[in-house]
Amino acid sequence: MSENVTRADVIAAYDVIQPFVRKTPVIQVAAEDLGLPAQLPPVALKLEHLQHAGSFKARGARYNIMANDIPDAGVVAASGGNHGAALAWAAANAGVPAKIFVFDYTPDAKANRIASYGAVVERVSNGFDALMEATYAWAENTGSMLVHAYDQPGTLT
Repeated sequence: MSENVTRADVIAAYDVIQPFVRKTPVIQVAAEDLGLPAQLPPVALKLEHLQHAGSFKARGARYNIMANDIPDAGVVAASGGNHGAALAWAAANAGVPAKIFVFDYTPDAKANRIASYGAVVERVSNGFDALMEATYAWAENTGSMLVHAYDQPGTLT
């Protein structure tokens, strides 16, 4: 990744996506309730599983959709599950086609969740390199916009 994401970038992105994402709650849990030594301070847990598509990834996915001119071919991503579901959700809400490449061993529950948002899911064998090669090839051959799961400023904001 060539760009550093600044606090100002995050604030600007929040202003764009705020109407479309959930503000997830934070709860405090006593350390001993988590099996930790009682003398430790409480642990703060941010309940990101309550976000759209089930993870924090919804924010970056939605921002990528909203902050870019999406080609008619839509968006494409490689994912183990959460990023794919988030991008599929964001694409569906924006009326954008999405194709998500997942590992051949991705649990059916995750692949089905991605598909439930209307994305086309394709399983890829032979590991991470093959998954990325398929994703980059699809983007190049169709003109789809690649939305990287973690190595892209829009995803991180």
